[in-house]
Amino acid sequence: MSIKVGHLPARRPKLIDNQLLSKIQLMESEIVQFTKDLIKIRSISPGAEYPEIVNFLRKAYSSIGLEVKTLSGSKDKIAKIGFEYPRYNILGRLEGKGGGSTLAIFSHMDTVDVADPQAWESDPFQPVLRNNKIFGLGAMDARCSIACAYFAARWIVHSGIQLKGNLIIMGVVDDEVVYDELGWPGTPYLVEEGHKASGWGIPDYVINGEGSGLDRVVNAFKGRYTFELEIEGRRAHAGTSYGVNSIEKALVFIDAIKLMEIRESQAMGKDSITIFGLRGGKEAQIDIPNRCQVGIDIRFVDGFGKDRAKRFVNSKIEELQKSDPTFRVSKVKVIHDWAPSETPPSNPLVRAIVESGSSLGIQISSSGLFGAGQNLPYILKGIPCVTYGAGDFDRPHAANEYVEVQELVNQTKIYALTALSVCGIYSQ
Repeated sequence: MSIKVGHLPARRPKLIDNQLLSKIQLMESEIVQFTKDLIKIRSISPGAEYPEIVNFLRKAYSSIGLEVKTLSGSKDKIAKIGFEYPRYNILGRLEGKGGGSTLAIFSHMDTVDVADPQAWESDPFQPVLRNNKIFGLGAMDARCSIACAYFAARWIVHSGIQLKGNLIIMGVVDDEVVYDELGWPGTPYLVEEGHKASGWGIPDYVINGEGSGLDRVVNAFKGRYTFELEIEGRRAHAGTSYGVNSIEKALVFIDAIKLMEIRESQAMGKDSITIFGLRGGKEAQIDIPNRCQVGIDIRFVDGFGKDRAKRFVNSKIEELQKSDPTFRVSKVKVIHDWAPSETPPSNPLVRAIVESGSSLGIQISSSGLFGAGQNLPYILKGIPCVTYGAGDFDRPHAANEYVEVQELVNQTKIYALTALSVCGIYSQ
């Protein structure tokens, strides 16, 4: 895999920076209202429905003169993963005059469901502005980023600045789905088929608009090995010595996996091991269980082997099978399997974001994240892709999710400044 490095265009004139910062500040109330309007639209995964939010964004994108396209995976492929067709991703393009790079900024349009309505101080679907914060489901994850990308493009259009390269803003589907058999139909589909089908081609640089904190740009992602393993025992009457207890075997396996040496890197932090499932088979009576399913997620840092987690898991299965003839694995289902990745700090995209933050007095540092998520298809294609957006990691999927108004304004400014740097400013 190769990552583009390249060079930034010439530094933009300071006058443009000052105009940009002052006029985006004047948009504050509009950005707040747009974010609140997005929060009111329900698109809850799994099984999210997208027509309402897609139509909302289509109207907004069209209103500022963007060329708009909606793209969905084929009916046959969508049916294979049990979703309803179509599942439209929406793309809006501000076409450049030529000679510059294409930057895409995307955010997902779905949200998780409300886990505990009683823990919310207000209706999660009726956003409220309180203490200069917008509270509501998806406020940070990722309605705010959809809004900021739109207003960044809107200012560039209204300012009369012409870009050399294209700026594409995108709402994508099904980020909050745990997994599916094809890895579709959001950014994996776009990278495999959708960008080509749009006629605009695949972008040169990509920002995933999700929470990183505005003082961090996430340019490094841990590898991930996620799997479900089924262990077989032998059913027998409880209280006898004739059975093989599959749950007990599963606990031995979990203990063995937790012995994996935890490595650490400066960019990505430490390895992590999460046990996300332990489920015995449904027996007719209270018997010794003959089947147990275990789910394990391992996130691992770079520098110690690209498939380190998989090799460790396979070695432990082999060791247990050799030492214990009653340890039997009947099935292994791999859900995620990818290597760590990093877009270097010297990359033009990372540098542009850091420089844009500096214009606002925000010192942005490079950072690692626990997983690549919907960035992964771009990364595997060798396209520089980072995560950057407002909010700390403890806010999403939690009660009383919020985004600060000043975060919205600053994120919009940084997206706009980054677009000017990466796409380049056209001058006759």
